[in-house]
Amino acid sequence: MREKLSAFVIAYNRASLLETCLRAVSFADELIVIDKSSTDDSVAIAARYADRVEVVPWSPTVEETRAFAVSLCRHEWILFLDDDEILSPESGPCLGNSLGEWNADILTIPLRHYILGVHDERAYYWPEVHHRLFRRGAVEFIPTVHGGVALQSDRIANIPVDSGVCIHHLSYRDVASWIERTNRYTSRPDRVQSKGGEVNLIRFAHDQIDFWMQRTADPSCNDYPAAVALLRAIYDMVDRLKAWETERGLDGNEMFQIAQKNLTLATERRQARAGVMSQNGTRQFDVAQTVRVGERCEAAPLQNSLKDMELRAIVVQLRATEAHLRERTEAERKSTLNLICTRNELDDAIVTLAGTRNDLSETKVTLGQTQATLRETRVTLDQTRTTLGQTGATLAATRETLDQSVANLTEVNLELARLSGSARLFVRQYLPKLRRQFSRRLVHARIGQK
Repeated sequence: MREKLSAFVIAYNRASLLETCLRAVSFADELIVIDKSSTDDSVAIAARYADRVEVVPWSPTVEETRAFAVSLCRHEWILFLDDDEILSPESGPCLGNSLGEWNADILTIPLRHYILGVHDERAYYWPEVHHRLFRRGAVEFIPTVHGGVALQSDRIANIPVDSGVCIHHLSYRDVASWIERTNRYTSRPDRVQSKGGEVNLIRFAHDQIDFWMQRTADPSCNDYPAAVALLRAIYDMVDRLKAWETERGLDGNEMFQIAQKNLTLATERRQARAGVMSQNGTRQFDVAQTVRVGERCEAAPLQNSLKDMELRAIVVQLRATEAHLRERTEAERKSTLNLICTRNELDDAIVTLAGTRNDLSETKVTLGQTQATLRETRVTLDQTRTTLGQTGATLAATRETLDQSVANLTEVNLELARLSGSARLFVRQYLPKLRRQFSRRLVHARIGQK
């Protein structure tokens, strides 16, 4: 039996994209839209395609709304998207009919970012995959910006990036929209912050530019991949600066109020001392008015307010100094730890060198013995070489003797061949004659006996 799928989309003022987004995910058995109090036609568009539309109060990021959206889903499998994310046409047949075949609780889907209106596979963001489809309970949503997906299962399957299944993320039209979201996301206290806060701000900025450029497949520094890498580094820089601001307890609004009141009081004092005259010199504060202004400047409530503002300014400065001292203390602590580690490493190196020295001494003795053995071997080799030379001479003499013997054997063979020929000739020609003569003699002998 086919397992059913619920899908939800979180929307806010995205009427221009929402219809395409919802049509691409219409293969789901249940489609829910959570609208964050849009002021455009997003709710009306959602009502035409979704099985359920819920309007909730606006919040600056999607992470705060996802847990509520999951609670509305009825089916075992859940797919979630934002209103600027559109599934590819290949996604429906793959995701809608074969969820039970993946043997997993979570599926990752490739994500194609369109930053400045363009998707470029040379840029730092490709390939990128997101955990967007899961079995109920396998994912928990928390409100942390850019870290709101907490995995509760390790049974994860990855849809291949070359399968055609993907999410097209039509995210940032221009640099201004990137900066706006950067400011909005990095202003959230609960967010995933950029790493590398232990280094100074300038070093951090250079490191982030280098980091995102290293993930870029195009070596050019004046093309689209470099531009989006720089935008990504800017996000990290802004995030780090806001963390730096928070660490020092800086409150710019309060400091502006203090500066404004100080300037106002200074102006009033100056006017009280010198009086105020129009440009043509026809009007001037009288002495009594000047005294009253001076008395007002020196009044106790005004003085208390000034002292209170000065004290607040001092507190802010002390907070900044405290944060700076904490950073320096932490840096010195880390430096001390590094020195201790270095000292331990040096001690280990000294022990290792001592052991190496002993090994070298033993090796020297072994080398001495080896040299003696080599000398003895050389003598033996020289003797062997002499013996081999003598043996070679003997073998040469033996070879000459053998050659001579072979020559003699050849002559003997020739002589034997001649004798063999003579014998055959004798047998063929004379043996019959001798046989006849012997027979005649034998006959005469028998006749004589008779």
